[in-house]
Amino acid sequence: MTPLLFDRQHELGLITAAMEGAERGAGSLVVVTGGIGNGKTALLRALPAAAERRGMQVVTASGALLERDFPLGVVSQLLDPLLPGMPADPPGDPNGPELHGELLSLVAERSARTPLLMLVDDLQWADAPSLRWLGRLAKRLGALHVAVVATVREGDPGADEPRVYDITDRAAHVLRPGPLSPASTAALVADRFGRVGDPAYVAACHEATGGNPMFLTATLAALAGTGEPVAARAHTVREPGLASLRERLAVALRSQPAPVRELAKALAVLDETADPELAGRLAGLDGTGRDEAARGLRRLGLLADGPGLRFAHRAVRDAVEESMTPAEQEDIHVYAALLLHSGGHPAELAATQLLAATSCHDTWAVEVLRAAATAAVRRGAPRDAARYLRRALLGSAPGGPDRATLLVELAAVERAFDPQAAMRHLSQALLLLPTAAQRALAAARIPPALLGGCPAPVVDAVVKLAAELGDPAALRGTERQMALRMEARARHVAVAGPEELVLCADRLRSLGPVPRLDTAAERELVTVLLHGATLTQRMTAAEIAPLANRVLQYEPAAPGHVHTALPLLAHVLVAADSVEAVGPWLETARERAAGRTPPSRTPRSPSNSPMSCSPRAAWRRPAPAPRRPWTWASPTGPRSRP
Repeated sequence: MTPLLFDRQHELGLITAAMEGAERGAGSLVVVTGGIGNGKTALLRALPAAAERRGMQVVTASGALLERDFPLGVVSQLLDPLLPGMPADPPGDPNGPELHGELLSLVAERSARTPLLMLVDDLQWADAPSLRWLGRLAKRLGALHVAVVATVREGDPGADEPRVYDITDRAAHVLRPGPLSPASTAALVADRFGRVGDPAYVAACHEATGGNPMFLTATLAALAGTGEPVAARAHTVREPGLASLRERLAVALRSQPAPVRELAKALAVLDETADPELAGRLAGLDGTGRDEAARGLRRLGLLADGPGLRFAHRAVRDAVEESMTPAEQEDIHVYAALLLHSGGHPAELAATQLLAATSCHDTWAVEVLRAAATAAVRRGAPRDAARYLRRALLGSAPGGPDRATLLVELAAVERAFDPQAAMRHLSQALLLLPTAAQRALAAARIPPALLGGCPAPVVDAVVKLAAELGDPAALRGTERQMALRMEARARHVAVAGPEELVLCADRLRSLGPVPRLDTAAERELVTVLLHGATLTQRMTAAEIAPLANRVLQYEPAAPGHVHTALPLLAHVLVAADSVEAVGPWLETARERAAGRTPPSRTPRSPSNSPMSCSPRAAWRRPAPAPRRPWTWASPTGPRSRP
């Protein structure tokens, strides 16, 4: 027995009883129904061999959606073996009682000599005259040596026609084959791969297909050449798209009423994230219409069992999506995004819809994409955030301030994985922003160490901006912080060349013996000045090391330090041979980047800073060999090296 029939003993038993009754002259009708792919046809194909072993003659016919206009087409298929040469279009009225009576008499006469098993697949697609004749036959079966087994696809509009009901209502048994069991799934896996599948692999196959024979056999056929059925490959079970089934599924959907098709489109667009109410609204249906359409999809076998509205397989979604025109897809994605946004759903759900609809550039859409980018950053997904912001840029004016704002936001998230792109976008934004304050905010996102690699117009703009903002000592609040940041960048650009390099030490001394380090901007400027003084050797290691370590004490060990001036501080401390605190500080920052260390591990206060972690550092790395630090003299003193 084929594995597809392992769970069909009950159905086979009832059909066998019907054949036995036909042999005694007490024929009957058995109807096999259910959704698409539940094994109706496979069951039908297993019957001829069993009937022929009993000495019965088997005749078969199949209904076809495109052949419903051929009168008596199904009857001709059934009776042609009984009347070789029977014309495809018998003479007389195909609906007339005379012709029907003659054909019934033929069946009665032939079955009296040899019992007949008539198999009709897809009865719902039979032509009208054939349905009338089969209805008359069903009424007389009890006195004939004929067993009829017909399949009807539940959920198909044709299955609800009165002529079909007139036949199925006379059935002795209506059978609905259920899903295959895990044991049958395991047997199919073994049959396909030639070896027993690992339990995890079999379970994945059963879960992904719901035991539906059509989905299961198509999935196994797609997987057969990709590797062995082992647990390590269980995750691949959901990957095949089953292109071989898409047309069959698309045909099944095209025959459905408009509400059913619209609900299917809504579910395909919303994926499995939507609640039924949202799906109904997207499909343009009220609650009653939505529930009725869902029942149609479920009867057809396209929805999974259980609560909610989920497709039975990914192949169903693929078929629905392929059935939509590009214009339909664009419109429904935009409407879905609008419904999600107006309904208070998470911004990323709405943004995902907008990624698939590139024509909508309304203000609400841009705001949704920006909010989604913020949410993506919070959950640690900068690449997703960048996708949302790039989509938002599609509709922005080429030279407007709105575009500049989006470029700044995009650069902020790109710094985590593509620093060059971030610098490029910041450079573009800097030249588009209208006010000095806005330009300063954008320029502050460019790390001092990377500013030298920006285009010359950007570097010139930052230097000019520093001059525009004026002396930080004369400013207060945010203006002072921005002025300090711009000065840090302007001076570091000078450090990259010889012009004003020697002025860093003088500027650092002008800040007093204990420079303020309370704000990030203050620490950034001091770091740049320390770096310049180190390069010019205008301050000694004894002067530089304590101040550099103070900066480190005040600076949080956060992974974002790579986008600030802090990398320069590491160079300064190495040059001053004062690296005791750098190792623990960087290790803490690395752990935070990996999400393993809570923020409280490294507070900002000097009394509980990375400097106090020297015992922890001692066991993490071997003690360095004794070295003499470089002692750089002031401009008036000697200089010595080891």
